[in-house]
Amino acid sequence: MRLPESLGTLLPSLPVTATPLGAWRLDGWTVTAVKLENNDRRRAFELDPRWLQGDFYSATFMHPYLAPRGSVEDTTTVFLATRRGGLDRALIPLEEMDQAEEGAS
Repeated sequence: MRLPESLGTLLPSLPVTATPLGAWRLDGWTVTAVKLENNDRRRAFELDPRWLQGDFYSATFMHPYLAPRGSVEDTTTVFLATRRGGLDRALIPLEEMDQAEEGAS
């Protein structure tokens, strides 16, 4: 399964890098593992699946928070479950996010 190199629109409100690791399909379902890395050296963040931008059936974080960059706990994995397609169909396209931001200002 083909995966993008990065997912800049997955958690746009947090200074994190989201990188797909792998994906698995079975009976119309897809589970994608995505590595999340905190880019902020001073702040830690609790993780909430409601902050994810996309159409996901479920999202499970391996750890409940990201510690500041440079610490052992600055990286975790989120497992995203989607129905009838992978991340390519579940993520909000960058163009739509840009239009939403323009409309809000």
